[in-house]
Amino acid sequence: LQSIPCIIKYNVSDDAVLAAQIQANAIRPETKPVEFARQMKRMLTRRPEMTFDELAHLIHKSPSWVRKTLGLLRLVRESRKMVDRGEIAIQSAYMLAKIPHHLQAGYLDQARILPSREFRALAASVIKQYTEAVKQGRMEAFWCGEFRPQAHLRSLRDIQSETQRQ
Repeated sequence: LQSIPCIIKYNVSDDAVLAAQIQANAIRPETKPVEFARQMKRMLTRRPEMTFDELAHLIHKSPSWVRKTLGLLRLVRESRKMVDRGEIAIQSAYMLAKIPHHLQAGYLDQARILPSREFRALAASVIKQYTEAVKQGRMEAFWCGEFRPQAHLRSLRDIQSETQRQ
């Protein structure tokens, strides 16, 4: 083409550029849901005073959609990859993200296999049971394995430099 229709904008802030990128990626089929969530998180990190409603208005989406999409970042790494590959339905992924982090792996197969409506009911019951257990102090029923403390070692050089600064 010899010419293309376009709008050239000068003096655009970084936030406006990021918002435009998010808007453009929203209509591209190649954009993965978790990557979209990362972009929104980056925008919220750059402007911590921004609310979900303001972000939703900026990228032309509903606040509930923004909340659900950002919730995908609470998925365990394996689940995020499966969502991006399309192995888990997005509605099931939203519900899987609401399940406590240490329990998600146990429900990964059901999220892949069950229809979204059935998995939503299953996840809602798991979340309800977990919430009740927390309220009643019965967390041992949800504990996955034996507690093993992990040593946190720092190098001698780090400790020496810290003591010299004081």
